Amino acid sequence: MSISPTAAAAAGASSTPTSTAAMMTDKKAAVCVTGANGFIGTYLVKTLIESGYTTIHCSIFPNSSSSHLFSLFPSASIRIFEADILDYDAVSRAVEGCHGVFHVASPCTLEDPRDPQAELVDPAVKGTQNVLEASKNHGVRRVVLTSSISAMVPNFAWPTSLPVDESCWTDINYCRSHQYLKGDSSWSILRRIRTCCGLSTEGRHLES
Repeated sequence: MSISPTAAAAAGASSTPTSTAAMMTDKKAAVCVTGANGFIGTYLVKTLIESGYTTIHCSIFPNSSSSHLFSLFPSASIRIFEADILDYDAVSRAVEGCHGVFHVASPCTLEDPRDPQAELVDPAVKGTQNVLEASKNHGVRRVVLTSSISAMVPNFAWPTSLPVDESCWTDINYCRSHQYLKGDSSWSILRRIRTCCGLSTEGRHLES
């Protein structure tokens, strides 16, 4: 399902004639943001618009609200795609026609999950596989995959005086012993994604 606001007023806003060639030169290719109506997703959409991206495919969880995106960015060409990241066909529709994809969406809960592997890890992996496979099939040139702070903490061996960087990884054994995680480590998840989609993968953290 896609929804696009009417842009007639914006189209006639400029009184200065502009050549088609100049418009094509200035216009950046469409990009897709999954989880676009979340806190991080909304700020990412804002940053993209401020950077000159005028067409953004905003993928949101079905039946969740996206009205704030239109009110915050009335001049942008925002298209809403309701897509559960576990639904490949829905993800594919959101990604189609895009030059780049920012994959932000991931299962989350404010309550302690009864089965972290089934409720959080497996859906996150499958959702990422769907995004990467759809991106590959539609010729997307670049995918930016955001991670969770859970990839870095808890790590009780990390010195508190040092900033967290790409060498800090969650203590998997601690997580398993406290039922936070079962089965796969972060790197085996990356290997599964790489094998499924035929893509190279590299893990990086942002310094905090």
